[in-house]
Amino acid sequence: MINWASIATGSLWLLGVAIILATVSFADYAANASRLPAIDTWRGLRRSRWVHLGGLLACAGLAFSTDWWPVGAAWGLLFLALAYHWRRVSNAPQPAMLSLAQSSAQHIVPSNHRSLIHAAAKWLARTEILWLALVSPFFLFPSTHNALLLTPLLALPILWVARRIARGHFIPCTPLDWALALLLFMVLVSLFATPDIAFGLGKVAGVLFGVALYYALVEWACGDKRLWQAIGAYLLAGGALALLGLVGTNWLYKFPLLSDATRNLPTVLRGLPGAESGFQPNEVGGSLLWVILPLVSLAGWAWLGNRPRQRESLPGTLAFQRFGLLALLVLTGTTLLLTQSRGAWIGAVCGLVLLAWLPVPRARLLLADLLAVGIVASLFTGSAQVAGRLLDAAGPDASTLNDPINMQVRLIIWSAAIDNIERAPITGIGMNSFRRLMPLRYPTIPVPPDYDSTRTDYDVAHAHNQLAQAALDLGLPGLVAYLALWLLAAALVVLSWRNSSGWKRAAAAGIGAALLAHFVFGLTDAVALGAKPGVFFWALLALLVALWKQSALHSSENMGANEQIDSFMTLLEEQTPQLIAPGQTRL
Repeated sequence: MINWASIATGSLWLLGVAIILATVSFADYAANASRLPAIDTWRGLRRSRWVHLGGLLACAGLAFSTDWWPVGAAWGLLFLALAYHWRRVSNAPQPAMLSLAQSSAQHIVPSNHRSLIHAAAKWLARTEILWLALVSPFFLFPSTHNALLLTPLLALPILWVARRIARGHFIPCTPLDWALALLLFMVLVSLFATPDIAFGLGKVAGVLFGVALYYALVEWACGDKRLWQAIGAYLLAGGALALLGLVGTNWLYKFPLLSDATRNLPTVLRGLPGAESGFQPNEVGGSLLWVILPLVSLAGWAWLGNRPRQRESLPGTLAFQRFGLLALLVLTGTTLLLTQSRGAWIGAVCGLVLLAWLPVPRARLLLADLLAVGIVASLFTGSAQVAGRLLDAAGPDASTLNDPINMQVRLIIWSAAIDNIERAPITGIGMNSFRRLMPLRYPTIPVPPDYDSTRTDYDVAHAHNQLAQAALDLGLPGLVAYLALWLLAAALVVLSWRNSSGWKRAAAAGIGAALLAHFVFGLTDAVALGAKPGVFFWALLALLVALWKQSALHSSENMGANEQIDSFMTLLEEQTPQLIAPGQTRL
């Protein structure tokens, strides 16, 4: 049996370190954008309530995790010392921050530099997204052949060097940089830990491509028009994913009515590397959550809250916006329904609850309670049992899947994942290695007889929990980086929603709902890091950062000169995010 109480208390230190990493990453971005000296940044971090909160959680988790009381007592004393220091500095004056006008200076390459190398670099920098699209097959379907392997590995350094020559920086500065740096470092470490590099190469290449796409989109979507175009392209790509899911999914048969519909669908896409028998429906459903919630939010804005003054800078007519978004919503919603992924359904419901919670202040308490109940039920009971019981209430034939057996399988998989994490806590077992090690170390798993009638074996592709899978692939440091990404994304969603209006506020709400829905889905399932649909996760993070920068710039333009000069720690405490303008980059 899994000791959930021990896991919860022992995981506090991971959450605490992730909070510290997220705070340092955001502070580094703010310091570079505002040209703060390193000493002022350090002093600000020492006063940050988020750093103190992370330190307190880390000390508490380590105190609960140790079996030797002197070590636990030492962590307890450190906990008390941090609490005392936090209280002592909480009322201390904060260091001043440079104004927006002072912090907007950038490194500009002289315009009179007309060398052939510089011209080629400028062309590559302008067309970076196009080049990433051209080399994407090498990342998504990598080959172990040396010549084909070198092509994608050389593409990214060439593009980043071209950006350095043309624009003065290798990558644009973003609040997620430190978390991404640690994540990429652990990806490199995982190459030494994996027993079969060739087998995990697809996941490694997927992470590299996702990070490259993230930085390219953040820099390209630097204005309102480009941001809207990037969101539109993202939603169209989500529609394409839904179409591919309709013709390429290896459907599961859980609910008779939906199963009858999926049997009549054509099976066109088969034999793709990594999905020879078709796409896994749970993975398709979880991936569509990144798209369908922004569609719901933007479609709701277009139909209910759109005003002429809000459409002045947006391309297309009102009818085109409304019916285009509605068509994409129907397509993605139909595919999500047909996947019969109950974890994705529960995640979608949680996202919809959030979207309903934001514009209706009077109903927020009730909706927040329902959302908390849904998350807790998914975590401790399992999304399969929760959805199965709800659907069973509709009639005895609503579900044919044996939920107790399905949950028993997940418990065994989670136990195996925890065992493997304990064997290699620092480096992990390597990306995609759990798929190979699971049948060797744990050959007997009670599989539901009708779980998948097209397979004779049970392929455990991942740990059925995104946090456990991150720890398996990249070790506990990789899990800390992954948690920091989620924490930073949550903070940017809140800041973007507070400081924007119109379609930007709708986009912020949709992105936040999508992230929440997928996180709930990831409690009992996973789209593993480096998986092919994972490009939507990286693109969504890029759109969120670009949206936050635009909303921050809009807020700063409406402020006076005195208001622009504010404290650095107030920015860290998420009260004045408007001091950072888009386009600011690391020198």
